Amino acid sequence: MKTLYFFLVTLCLLLVSTAHAQIYRYQDENGKWHFSDSPPPDSTKADTLDLDSGAPAPPPEVGEGAELEQEDLTDAKDLLAQLTLATSPASPIEATTLSVVKIETPIGSGSGFFISENGYLITNKHVVRPTDTEQWKNAEKEIRKAEEIYKEQKRLLAQEKRDLDNYKKELDNYREELEDSGGSSKRAYDQDYKIVSERYNRMLKSYKARKKEFTAMEKEFKRELSEFNRKRSKSRSASRFTIVLKDDSRLKAKLVELSNNQDLALLKLTGTYKTPYLEYASSRVYQGMEVYAIGSPLGLSDYVTRGIVTRYQPDQIVTDTQILPGNSGGPLTTPEGLVVGVNTQKYSAGGSAFNDGFGIAIPISLVKEEFGSFFQQPKSQQPDE
Repeated sequence: MKTLYFFLVTLCLLLVSTAHAQIYRYQDENGKWHFSDSPPPDSTKADTLDLDSGAPAPPPEVGEGAELEQEDLTDAKDLLAQLTLATSPASPIEATTLSVVKIETPIGSGSGFFISENGYLITNKHVVRPTDTEQWKNAEKEIRKAEEIYKEQKRLLAQEKRDLDNYKKELDNYREELEDSGGSSKRAYDQDYKIVSERYNRMLKSYKARKKEFTAMEKEFKRELSEFNRKRSKSRSASRFTIVLKDDSRLKAKLVELSNNQDLALLKLTGTYKTPYLEYASSRVYQGMEVYAIGSPLGLSDYVTRGIVTRYQPDQIVTDTQILPGNSGGPLTTPEGLVVGVNTQKYSAGGSAFNDGFGIAIPISLVKEEFGSFFQQPKSQQPDE
């Protein structure tokens, strides 16, 4: 019973953590701590932290290789005008935040940003498909273990009940034989019967206590199993997400495409809107370059942090800009608001997600390789009207 209870507690913690900020904590070979919304390499052991702040996935609605839709936005609602009027941005970076959104999924939240005036959005794949992460795979393993223990405990309890029933039958038969006896042997049998009967009553009392405990655990296990399956099903089949704008307006977006090569996903607002959008930087990223991270960390909305590029590699940008869980999918930009990368995780030399450390972003060059055809043409390249 205690083993089943342990697995139920473990499972409960796993399920609770997926409903809030999903954070992986692990150390690399150099002893540095990493904190990320996305899972570590398969061979790396990771802890998960709760900061408290199934059906297969549907096919993409726009196939691989599709290009930016050409829409008539003449009568579209102008979100740029709406957001500018509501917030009156006082700097280029504050103006940049108009294009950044919070993305709410069935079991969590992350960040994203518009890349075209007709509502296309970039985010991390793990923001919209958290059940594909290692954390959810581990949770599924735990619930299967708990299920096996539950079945074994149920079998043992049933066997104990059968043994008690058989013992009771033998006790009743012994009582009948005792009533037919007489003399001194009857007194001896009476004493033996009393001892055996008291033993049976103790066993019956113990069984009833175990059954009561098992019934409570069974109820909790079935509840956790149902909740796990519900969340997994909703996440794996989710194709519509809530988008929260800077002025707290709430819109809907659909899943367009998931990257096979990078931790990236493409969404699009449903309905016809003219949206603010971010252009990508065409200049080289370099060490010491000033950058800003914009997003919705820890379940909050619309936060900006500033830092520099500490290291640049073709497959990642390392920055001392503060990046926390929930920033995933948001942009890393220049002071002018040009996107240089998509924020995805953090690592730290300490043991806490709040310690000083470095953020990791996917370079915009890799984002363009995946979804370049959906980016709005830079204004400098657009023909004069």
